[in-house]
Amino acid sequence: MTYRSRSGIDDDNTHVTGSVFVPKGDPPEGGYPVVALAPETIGTAADCAASLSPNLLGSSADVAALLKAGYVVFVPDYRGLGKPSDGKTVYHPYLDSTTAGYVIIDGVRAAKTLASAPTSTSWAVLGSFEGGQAACDQRTRGQLRIWPEPDCHGESVPDR
Repeated sequence: MTYRSRSGIDDDNTHVTGSVFVPKGDPPEGGYPVVALAPETIGTAADCAASLSPNLLGSSADVAALLKAGYVVFVPDYRGLGKPSDGKTVYHPYLDSTTAGYVIIDGVRAAKTLASAPTSTSWAVLGSFEGGQAACDQRTRGQLRIWPEPDCHGESVPDR
């Protein structure tokens, strides 16, 4: 999917990409909760995006487990990675946790809108390496300023 997100550096808005996965079957009452699975990065070129990797940069098993557990899963590519539908590529602000936090929050919003099944207001974020930094930032900085319903029920930064 392509969605808009803002920069933590200059507040510029640009298109970013990510992937959304929806469990099979009927959603629970109130809709599926959403998990943002923020992966590590492997480079700063546009083709280093999780959505362009056959195994989502090693996250495919985690996505499958979360789907089986009944979660809609959003995997961000981060600003500057991936192939936005507008065709414009922008720089990747490597290790800028504020921008990465916005990418997660804005991506969860887009995933909830674009999912082919109803979603609940509950969501969480899991991240490793650069994704772990993004997971921490969205909670401590980003969410409290721009998310109208504070329904993020936690973040986890697993150590691999």
